[in-house]
Amino acid sequence: MHLEQGKSRNRLFGAGALLLIGVALALGFWAIGTPKHEQAIGWDEQRSGRLEQLRSQIAGYYTTNKKLPTSLSALGPIGEAAYDPATRKPFKYRVVGSGHYQLCAFFSTDTRNDRYANTFQAHPRGLYCFTLPPTYY
Repeated sequence: MHLEQGKSRNRLFGAGALLLIGVALALGFWAIGTPKHEQAIGWDEQRSGRLEQLRSQIAGYYTTNKKLPTSLSALGPIGEAAYDPATRKPFKYRVVGSGHYQLCAFFSTDTRNDRYANTFQAHPRGLYCFTLPPTYY
């Protein structure tokens, strides 16, 4: 009889431990996000950094040439900055209106409610285009 009670107690203890581990994992994912979500945030941060590099190069081109480039290739060799780090597809660029241009990227997360200093860090999920002046301060 004591042997049966011991096995039953061990099973109960094991079930309680598994439940506690499950709850801890769920709370961890809720607090910091899943690994996939964290990876998506990382890709978006890299996208924002690359768009900022392009913005700087476009401003330099404008300062030198007094006009916006017709395409990103007009900037000369710009390397990885012109490409999405996850998909390796080029970012979209187009001149709009008089003296403005757009840089477009596909973002994995929505960060519009977060507070950021960088223009490119606040964006909705999905394709989003930033309309920018040729120079900035």
